[in-house]
Amino acid sequence: MKDSIPDNISSIVEDTEQFFEAKIELWTLKITDKVAAIISAIVSKFIFILIGVIVLVALNIAVALLIGKWLGQMYLGFLIIAGAYIFLGLILFLARKKLIENPVYSTVINLIMK
Repeated sequence: MKDSIPDNISSIVEDTEQFFEAKIELWTLKITDKVAAIISAIVSKFIFILIGVIVLVALNIAVALLIGKWLGQMYLGFLIIAGAYIFLGLILFLARKKLIENPVYSTVINLIMK
């Protein structure tokens, strides 16, 4: 019993359709997995950064109050802390490519290629 050529072609077409449907589903699952991993990493880093910012603000207020107490004027402590942050911001601005942009770029690429 030989199958007829039209039956063979129909079978090949059906198998090809199933193959491409499976391939599309596989890519959909892979992309979903990558997106979930990236969002998870972003959310977890955001939470740690938020906690760090809260702690940093509290410490800055404490240090500013302490410096202000030493100098006899509370506002001087806050001015000194603000000046330190302006200096730090200037350094980060000048070295932003090396200190911020390249590491962030590498991290995102590593998360995508993982």
